[in-house]
Amino acid sequence: MGAIYATFISLVIVVLENSILNNLKIFGVAPDFVLIYVCICAITLDKRASSASGIVAGLARDMLVGITLGVSSLFMYAISELYGFISDKIFKESRFTIFVLISFASILYSGIKLLVFGEYLQGSIYSILLRNMVVFPIINSVIALPAYAFFLKFHEKIKRSVSLY
Repeated sequence: MGAIYATFISLVIVVLENSILNNLKIFGVAPDFVLIYVCICAITLDKRASSASGIVAGLARDMLVGITLGVSSLFMYAISELYGFISDKIFKESRFTIFVLISFASILYSGIKLLVFGEYLQGSIYSILLRNMVVFPIINSVIALPAYAFFLKFHEKIKRSVSLY
């Protein structure tokens, strides 16, 4: 699909997530569509395209809504590099593998957000930990399963249409 397509789609997802999809809350937690997309890109695309989409999506997110510049982009880049490195060694067709990888990335991202932005959180520590370390990864992983199937079909259509020219 290439780095340009992946980067453009990641920018569109960042804008959609910050404008419309952020209001879609399940059990008080909004799913992170950018994280899901970056993980799926890293698993399915080449390292260059996934790294570019991860950096651009993270920087765009940090510039639009982030308190600090670079936290999200550094994490998205690290996840895209890590998953790009192990993408040859995993069984990509297994839905359980996708579920575990998205859950792992979501738990890591929640942990980093809690460490960096923990002083801004309000409420009980137990409810915060439950939302960020249990509900958030499960919601992201459940959403990632149909998104992964859709992305694979979309990627095949793009490859077929580009190969015709």
